Amino acid sequence: MASAAAARKPTTYTVKPSGTQSGTVIFLHGLGDTGQGWSQMFQEIREPHLKYLFPTAASIPVTLNGGMRMPSW
Repeated sequence: MASAAAARKPTTYTVKPSGTQSGTVIFLHGLGDTGQGWSQMFQEIREPHLKYLFPTAASIPVTLNGGMRMPSW
């Protein structure tokens, strides 16, 4: 049986460089968003020498939104 912590482990999406890697960009999404959509967009506008990482925050209760659970840092 998987632990609760493992079930909540956020996903990180990666866009690999198409050339020789010279750096890495870590992009953090906004409240309620995920890394998935941003990773898809960066497939089109990426720099060939950069690796891009798009982590998704864990879903937690957010006071600003009445305690609704959503991806939040």
